[in-house]
Amino acid sequence: MTGSPTSYAAIIDAGSTSSRLFVYQWQSEIGLGEPLNIQKVFPSTPAEKKAAEADGGIQHKGNVMAEYLRPALLAGHTFLRQRNVTNVPLYLLATGGMREQLSEDEQNVVLRAAHRVTTSFRNTYAVGRWNNNARVIPGSVEGLYGWVALNYGRGAEEQISGLLEIGGASMQIAYKVPKAQLSKERTRDGFGADSTQRRMLAGLLEEAGGPDETGIIRNPCLPIGQVSLAIEGTNRTTVGTGEFSTCLKLAQGILKDGLATRHHPFLP
Repeated sequence: MTGSPTSYAAIIDAGSTSSRLFVYQWQSEIGLGEPLNIQKVFPSTPAEKKAAEADGGIQHKGNVMAEYLRPALLAGHTFLRQRNVTNVPLYLLATGGMREQLSEDEQNVVLRAAHRVTTSFRNTYAVGRWNNNARVIPGSVEGLYGWVALNYGRGAEEQISGLLEIGGASMQIAYKVPKAQLSKERTRDGFGADSTQRRMLAGLLEEAGGPDETGIIRNPCLPIGQVSLAIEGTNRTTVGTGEFSTCLKLAQGILKDGLATRHHPFLP
């Protein structure tokens, strides 16, 4: 990229249900006080978006990492080579799935495996050391990144928005505190959509007698008549009853029970 007025960086957003590669660009030379205009340039088309996504959570892919990440890395490599761009800094940032489901030692095994795959594209990506360029970010940082992305480029006179982001394994809440003119963020690992659903199904299973019983398990959160996949670790499925009010109460109970278990001070 030497001599180029444009700089690039690539990020793998390694979530609990999939990983996605993004490439960003910005002008290297800007005037004093001029805002930095960062733009996502890849993926942009439906085909690129499909190619840039690795299906499944990275926390489960330690033994098949090359098969998992190479297609997305290759798609980004092709895009960058078409622009004659090389040596692009590449960072892998893992989130709630890794934080919730793996110990620190297990996380490091996965991160090392991911970094080894990225090194096969050294001519395109600058991959650095594994513990610098591949990491599990804290929930507070994940929430702050989301808040910044939502409000980036807005002037002081413009409305600043709060963020409620529900992922597969965690939930982020970030907002500006009016008096201090700063942002606050709260992250709740275990309150993502997938994690909450697992706890809900475990509760329904327990109420229906457990994994060894037989019979229909009524699920108020599914449309009437819809049959779910087998509950993890069992052969039992649920059948939807389409009762929104019951589903809402169930979700509220899961949220309050989970927060109380974690001793969070703002629980009413």
